[in-house]
Amino acid sequence: MPEQDSGSKPTPNAPQPGVELSEEMRGALEGVVDDHFNRSGRAGSPAPLPQPIGWVIATVVAWAALAMLLIVPPAIGRPAKDRAFAAPPELRAASLRFGLWLARHRVDAFERTAARLPRHVGEAGVDDRTIILEPNGRRRYTLIARDGSVGLRLTSEMSADSFLGDNHAQLVASRAYQQAGIPGRTVAR
Repeated sequence: MPEQDSGSKPTPNAPQPGVELSEEMRGALEGVVDDHFNRSGRAGSPAPLPQPIGWVIATVVAWAALAMLLIVPPAIGRPAKDRAFAAPPELRAASLRFGLWLARHRVDAFERTAARLPRHVGEAGVDDRTIILEPNGRRRYTLIARDGSVGLRLTSEMSADSFLGDNHAQLVASRAYQQAGIPGRTVAR
């Protein structure tokens, strides 16, 4: 069979060995070949596939939205920020006494486990920055706290429970101190 290029129309009249066609059959074959050639456009080239532009755009938008949610999470996905606790003015002294009482127990526990005084209250696990540890010898110390015009001192020789007195009951009765333990509300001593 002779080679045809893909851009030219095939000819059914070409002599083929061993096949004899009548004029009617040759005309019918030529009609079929012409019809097939006209329907397919050019012989040998397939019809172009449609481009999925809508799906590509939807995929890009979905990935961009996901990236934005991971980089900048919405407010509903972030926990509320803690606000620093500010004691009501009428309870400042009670708050300082309670903070010193807690710090005293932490310093004493550190002294029992480490067999030495901590260098600062943070080493004993006290996070309150208004409390300062002042060593007064090998096993003696003074805890000092100041909040505005109120300043208190608790020494290692003083009774911590009598120093606290009924201030703990005042703090428990205060609504501000009740909310202090709720995340996102306040951070108390």
